[in-house]
This record gives sequence, C-alpha cells and structure tokens, in this order.
Amino acid sequence: MHPMKNILSILILSLFSLHLFAQDFKMHASLPQIKESGYYKIKLSAEIISAMENFPSDIRIYDAENNEVPYIFKEYELKEESEALQFEKFDHFSIKKINNQYIVRIRNTEKQFFSRFYVMYQNARSVKQIKLYAGIDDEHLKLINTQVKIETFNKNGTLLQFIDFQPCKYAYFELRISSAYRPVKTGYIKQRIPKRNYVKIETPIIETKIFKEKKTQQIKITYKKPQRIDAVWVYISQAEFYMRKADLMIKDSTIYKKRKPSYYMRSIKYFELNSECLPLVYLNGLREREFYLQIENQDNPPLKIDSIACFQKKYFLIARLEKDKTYTLGFGNPKINQPQYDLEYFSSQIPKVLKTLKAGQVSYQENKAKEKVFAPDRKIIWSIIAFTALVLLFVTAKMLKSSENK
Repeated sequence: MHPMKNILSILILSLFSLHLFAQDFKMHASLPQIKESGYYKIKLSAEIISAMENFPSDIRIYDAENNEVPYIFKEYELKEESEALQFEKFDHFSIKKINNQYIVRIRNTEKQFFSRFYVMYQNARSVKQIKLYAGIDDEHLKLINTQVKIETFNKNGTLLQFIDFQPCKYAYFELRISSAYRPVKTGYIKQRIPKRNYVKIETPIIETKIFKEKKTQQIKITYKKPQRIDAVWVYISQAEFYMRKADLMIKDSTIYKKRKPSYYMRSIKYFELNSECLPLVYLNGLREREFYLQIENQDNPPLKIDSIACFQKKYFLIARLEKDKTYTLGFGNPKINQPQYDLEYFSSQIPKVLKTLKAGQVSYQENKAKEKVFAPDRKIIWSIIAFTALVLLFVTAKMLKSSENK
C-alpha cells in the first residue's frame, strides 16, 4: 500500500475508534417488543435516572441493528396538565401597589398547608422578581425559599407563574412582586408534594451523631450507589414545637499543587425545620452516594429523627418505534454530549395521548467496567491530527527529495 494512503487510513481509524469510545455505555435496559408502530412514552426508572452520570445527555435508544433512534427527553411537569389544574382562590387576601412592587397579602385563617401559589398576568412578557414571606403573625414575616416556574398558560399570551415552597401552614403569607404588569389573579393549587410528579427511591441508611459542645447533631445519609435526589423528607417524632436551622451538606475535596486532597463539608441546601411546616426540602437533582444533614439545636434537646425518605422527579422519553422491533436504552457515559434531533422541533405535532412503555431491569457491562476506559477530549484528538499532519509532511518531503535524486 502507498505510504501516504497507509497514514491516512491510520488517521481515519484512530478518529473512528475515538468515536466508539465516546459512545461506550456502562449500562443498558431493554424495552418490550413493539406490537404497533407509532410514538411511545418510555418511562425511565429511578435506577436509570440515578445511573446517568451526565444528566440529561447521557442516554440513547438503539434498535437491534445498533441504529440510533431520535427521542425527546421530558419531565413529568405540571405544565402539561395546567389547563386541568384547579386554581383555588384565597378566602382572605389583598393586592396593593407600593412603589414598584405589587404586594399580595394572604391570611390563612384555617391554618391549612400551602405548598404552591400561582400568579396570573394578562399579556405580560416577563416578571423580574417575586419573593415570598411568611410568619405566625403579620408583624414578623420572614423570607421563604422558593422555586419559581413561568409558562404561557394559553394562546392569548397569559403568563402563569408557579411559586413552589416547603409546605407550611403559616397564619400569614405575603408575595412581593417586582413587575410592570399587575397580577389579574392569584391563589393556590391543591396538591401534596411529592406526589404524582415524584417517585420515592430506596430507603437510605442513617447514622446520627450528637455534638454537645457545638450544640448540633449530624445525620449521615448513605446509599449503596449514587442516587439522583430532588426532595428529602425528614421524619421527626417526640417534638411538638421546634424551629431549627438545618443544612444539607456533602463531603467535597480540593487539591492544591498536586498535594493530597483536602476534604471539607460543602453546603448544598440551607433550610429550616419548623413545626409549622412539613419537614420537606427540595433539591435540584443532587447526585450523591452519601450526604449529611446538620441541625443547629442551640440549647434545645436534639430532635429525634426516625427516618429519612428521598424522592426523585419522574422522567420519560418520547420516540417513534416500529412494529416487531426490539430496542435498548444505553446510558452511563459521562463524556457524551447532548444529542441534537430534528424531532424536538416537531414535538407539538406528536399526539398528546401515547402508549406507555416501561424499561426493563438495568444490566451492567461488567467486562467493560474492568477495562480502563479511554475517553479523550478535543485536545487529544487535535494532537493526533497535528502529529499525523507532520508525519504526512515529512513523508511528502522525503518522497520529493527521492524523486529529485532520480
């Protein structure tokens, strides 16, 4: 074979092998055989979601011939059901504009639990900021941590804003809205979170330590494998009234000038354990095998923690599958990029009512797990290209010199 052709072949094979390494998945899950062609909703188990190392990019669908099947990745969001939600009105509330803010004051006379408020705007483009305050009396309100979601409610351009927070039964709530648009409707949505949008994952092992000098207690929460967690429920007993500062933390490390790693505790969620609220805290997809709950007791006796339950949001894929074919999900590749499929642009044309499939049990590639996986970045790829180019130039120069001597 010609030397130059030989080198080019080596270059192509090298780049192709890099692509194969990049597509290597540690885990797989099979789908049931398809009885009818069409679009399907593929439920992803908590085990699959937790196994994904580069969430949500780290998953693919393959048919029996190893052809990649386009999909749409979705979360079970309330926005899919927003038109069917029951938007309840407050019995006792008022709206006033003070300076550049709209103030919504709510009196919870029946002391019921709230966990989701909504604010509706007519023909609004955006809402700058919204804050929630609450308290047992209207003179001592404190800022409450919230998660805010905004979506277009209907074709008329109505803007709907969801304010999610730790479920509480405070006597008084206050929404402070920084917006040029006046709210046309405010209220709450009856639901208990986590509910149908979440799934409870396996029960962790908990270990409690009491530090009398620091007036704190620390609960270590451990799983056998890393879990993706979106909500944590702390079960407390033998305490009628309590209000404690709490902190969810993970053990992290830092390396300075190639020395041994230095470990420290990093806070991921600061919140409050309060007898007026459900002991529930929301996270944003924490993926850890172990983490810690630290509680500041001050001069109070330690809280008795009976157990801890963790929840994960539900996710699914939408894909077109063919009759009598078998399909497999591949996941567990931290180096893979987000796929770009045309299907995403046509999601509105896919039927809303779809047949549902559930992925089978997760199987692990044990033989590949023992091998040292080589997953180079772009620098390595370009280094190979540059090296090959230099070799080509050298060979070309040598050939020209040889021909001149003849």
